[in-house]
Amino acid sequence: MTEDQRQVLRVPATLKDIKWSYGKISKLYAIYMASTLELFDTPDIPRVLQEIKRVLKPRGRLVVASMSREGHENSKFLRFYEWLHQRFPRYASCRPIYVE
Repeated sequence: MTEDQRQVLRVPATLKDIKWSYGKISKLYAIYMASTLELFDTPDIPRVLQEIKRVLKPRGRLVVASMSREGHENSKFLRFYEWLHQRFPRYASCRPIYVE
């Protein structure tokens, strides 16, 4: 095991939990989000990203695994999935979003 691997701490928590429960963590090297960002309302996404920026180290990394909407606006699959999301959000909870 390398030195870097020993320093990895997996914390399944919200940013709020990290702030209070893990007092010795001042900044994070990386944050991985899978099918998470699209659960927030579109106007809230910039606030979420700002909070992530606050807790990341200056050269920290954010990895987002998400369904991208960009370039697929006319896709039949995308329109069908958004229809499912609107009518059955419990089963199709994520939605495609614009990602830069």
